[in-house]
Amino acid sequence: MPIMPAQEQELIRECQAGRVDAFGGLYDAYIEKIYRYLFYRLRDQSQAEDLTSIVFIKALEKINTFNPQKGNFSAWIYRVARNTLFDHLRGTPPTRSLTDAEEIPAAHSIEKEADFNYQKELILKELDQLSETERDIILLRVWDELPYKEIAAIVGKTEANCQMIFSRTVHKLQRVLGPGAFIVLLFSKY
Repeated sequence: MPIMPAQEQELIRECQAGRVDAFGGLYDAYIEKIYRYLFYRLRDQSQAEDLTSIVFIKALEKINTFNPQKGNFSAWIYRVARNTLFDHLRGTPPTRSLTDAEEIPAAHSIEKEADFNYQKELILKELDQLSETERDIILLRVWDELPYKEIAAIVGKTEANCQMIFSRTVHKLQRVLGPGAFIVLLFSKY
C-alpha cells in the first residue's frame, strides 16, 4: 500500500528519533520498486534480492543522514540503490544472460512471443551499449516510472538535462532499432 508524503516524513522522523520499527513502513513502500530497479539492471533474481537487502540495511544505518530539505526520500533510497549497484558491478561483471528475464504471458501466440523476445533481446543489447547515465535515465523513467525531478536527484543532473538525455537516447534507440523499439521497451518490464 503506498504511503503519502506526510506519512513518509513522519516515519522518517520516527526512525531518526530511534524508533527503528518505523522503518518497516518505508521498507514496505519501497521494497518492490528497489527490487525492480536492481533486477532490470542485473537480470539476475538472486543478485537483485541480495542487493535489495543490502540497500535497505544501508538505508536503515544511514537514515539519520537523510535531510528532507535536500530532496525526497524516494530519490534518496534510489541513490543508495544506485551506489550499491555500482559498488557491486565494480567487483562483478554484469550479467548479460536473458534466461532470468521475466516470461511473456502465455496468451500471446508463439510467433508474437518469438518476435517480442527477439526485439527485447535487441533492446537489452542496445541498453548495454548506453552510458550508465543514459541507461539509468531511460530505465528510471520507463520501467520505474519516476518523474524527472526524482531522476535528476538520483543521477546528479538537472531536470532539464535528464529530459534532454532521455529524449536523445530514445531517438538513438529508435534510429538503431526502429520506431517500435520504445513500445517493446515499455512493455518488456511486464
